[in-house]
Amino acid sequence: MCPADRRTSEPEDFEMPVQRIVIADDHSLFRQGLRSMIESSDEGLVVVGEASDGLQAISIALDLHPDIVLIDLCMPNQNGMESIAVIKKRAPDIKVIVLTGHCTEEHVRATLEAGADGYVLKDDTRDDLFKALRAVREGNVFLSPGICGRVVSGYLGRGAPKSTPAQASPGRRSRHANGRCSSWLHRGRRTGRSPKCCHSAQRPSRNTGPV
Repeated sequence: MCPADRRTSEPEDFEMPVQRIVIADDHSLFRQGLRSMIESSDEGLVVVGEASDGLQAISIALDLHPDIVLIDLCMPNQNGMESIAVIKKRAPDIKVIVLTGHCTEEHVRATLEAGADGYVLKDDTRDDLFKALRAVREGNVFLSPGICGRVVSGYLGRGAPKSTPAQASPGRRSRHANGRCSSWLHRGRRTGRSPKCCHSAQRPSRNTGPV
């Protein structure tokens, strides 16, 4: 009897499942360039749909049910912020990353309250965008380094509130999040998730006033 053919069991390379993306932006050339950049990467991403306005973004997202929606804030028919709220209410498992040129405190806070999982600026780097995509895939909230650098800087310049902001539980805090930046952001978000890759502005010296 011939000995049984024994094949050594080699560990198979683990492959992340393909992540399906919808791009919502009212600029056609921007959508085309973003699609090309995403699909030419080795991140396991595929663009399954595009939307040119807020209402279309909702319709396509709910119809195709992608893993992630990349959405601009300023679009015709319905703005991105309102679209995010509808998408997250009707399909909370869809991750939504804002990709915009707006970086004011009001935009960031309102967007997070609407349910966004990430906030990336259009003048951020390619690496920042892919960090955001990876972060939300892992269940984290991603905030552009430019967001914390600009928005938190303005917040600190006005002086921090006397009351202590609510803190996230230590187990849920991202190791990339600076304590002050994380605290400020959690005032407007009660999900318990911590921002990832959040870089805070320099803290004021102790003699500049109460912190």
